Amino acid sequence: MKKFALPLILPLLASCACGPTASSSEASISSSEAAASVFVSESSLESSKDDSSIQEGSSSIQSLDPYTLYGGYYASLGDWENGGDLIEKLYSIIHGGTYTPITYAGTYTNWASNQEADEYLYDHEYVDVVYSLDNVLKTGTNTYWQREHAFCASLMTGSTTTAAVKCLGRATDFHNLFASNSSANSSRGNKNYGFADTSSVEYVSRFSNGKEDGYGFDLINFEPGNRDKGRLSRAIFYMATMYSKDEYDSVNKVNMKGLRVVEENVDYVAGDSCAFAIGNLSTLLSWSEYEVDLAEYRHNESVYSYVPPIHSDPANNVAQGNRNPYVDFPGLVDYAFGSKKGGKGSLKDVISSYETLDIGKEGVSYYAIESAKRQYDNGEPFHLSDLNVVAVNHDLSQNAYTEFTVVGAKEGEAIESEGQTVLTVNTPINNIPYTVLVETDPIQSADWKHLVTAKSSGNDFYGISSAPGVIHTLNFDGVNWDVTYASGSVQSNSAALGCKFGTTDVPVGTIIFTSSEAFSYGGKNNVMGVYLSGAAASGKSYSVSISVGDILIGNFTLGYVKAAVAIGSMLDAPVTGRVYISITNITSACYVQYLAVHLD
Repeated sequence: MKKFALPLILPLLASCACGPTASSSEASISSSEAAASVFVSESSLESSKDDSSIQEGSSSIQSLDPYTLYGGYYASLGDWENGGDLIEKLYSIIHGGTYTPITYAGTYTNWASNQEADEYLYDHEYVDVVYSLDNVLKTGTNTYWQREHAFCASLMTGSTTTAAVKCLGRATDFHNLFASNSSANSSRGNKNYGFADTSSVEYVSRFSNGKEDGYGFDLINFEPGNRDKGRLSRAIFYMATMYSKDEYDSVNKVNMKGLRVVEENVDYVAGDSCAFAIGNLSTLLSWSEYEVDLAEYRHNESVYSYVPPIHSDPANNVAQGNRNPYVDFPGLVDYAFGSKKGGKGSLKDVISSYETLDIGKEGVSYYAIESAKRQYDNGEPFHLSDLNVVAVNHDLSQNAYTEFTVVGAKEGEAIESEGQTVLTVNTPINNIPYTVLVETDPIQSADWKHLVTAKSSGNDFYGISSAPGVIHTLNFDGVNWDVTYASGSVQSNSAALGCKFGTTDVPVGTIIFTSSEAFSYGGKNNVMGVYLSGAAASGKSYSVSISVGDILIGNFTLGYVKAAVAIGSMLDAPVTGRVYISITNITSACYVQYLAVHLD
């Protein structure tokens, strides 16, 4: 396996809306961040990827030795007498070996597991979210995408999601967690999966592309699109196997019974009185007949072997280390929960996803963008080296690939149009469209700009006391500025993000930049616009206010990004006065890269 050996925050519910908190918050997004680089539509992809369809080979005989597949993971399974016996044997296998429950939230918040498990097949800087074909930028954690519990956390633990994830196990099992469209995650709530009643007055449809893309729901049931039905149903059957025995949640003081999938709808009840079940068994059985696709297979492989960098001590970072048998052998669902649960069976009676997906086949399966430059200044030349493209083999290992071509841009020449432009990477197997944004950089085009630097000799803050509230008067490229920060200190420089103020443990709280006098530079003093570039720490966002004299230019949000983003605005008419920039509500590290002023 490859890696396995900007923003609007939507409300989270205390059930399946599985972000780290149950609160609602908001953040604004600049026009450059709002480019289609945040979302990429899978429907526009020209590739060999098939739509999900009902399995036709689920009753076929396995032609490979199933007991040696997946590294011999199922070697001890043997035959089974009935569904109960099968579940018992699978329980022993998936609980044994290298299985280790890993964290979801808390001191070590773990988004990395879903970033890897749900990585979009054809563009590795995105995640493939359930309930939508619009794949989402990986770094948009808890903003553009959230994490969805297929088997609702509250229905299986008797506690709200926020409380449940504090106990490692049921609510932190990544076979049950999928990157999710944020608005759909909120709409799902505690609803059981099922066919939503289109005649109900409560029915809401968010379907497009038929029922491939999106979701619909009524007061009782939440219906995902057809491409998601198979993977979500198999996750639920896994949970009813993995957690089929009673457990005690010592964190929330709840006696959790073994999980069940039942025919009737199940409502949430807190504590020991919880049903510890989820409904619509027959519907979920029918959904399990949708084929396992490569994205679901990859999710399974990742949860089994990917080691997320969660803890500060690498020795404590481990993979979850178990597999979902219903992804590896989809036909097992019928033997464990369906029409065959009363009879005997063997792995040789069901076909593996390893075989149907040609995992053991030699050679390249498809090509993917590993990383790409997605934003260009107006007039900046395009280079093929701006992209890192890889060949992904059938076993999901990958190799660098450089023989691709790009349609829509020429080597060494500027991309012709300003704004959003769709380029296409052409390969021998699949063509991959991706969007770039071409715009005039307000920082680099400013009359005055200054790159803020940290403490090393010769830099802005070298030898500066970190005493809170002290006004530091510093000369930035010919202009004197008064700089204060509430606490903490200036740390270091990051080439991509800028000068680092404060840390997670000692945030600075507030940073204020004020020109010492009415702004003047190069004989000009009419201010036409002010910008700041920088970034918040991962998962954070801070408030920025910019003024000139008594004129408010605007209030903005400094969010988490991989490279500093410019925020600010131009004025309709020039003004004179001191330039004032404040960054408040800083709760972790804060990065400031450039200050820039446009003059008339």
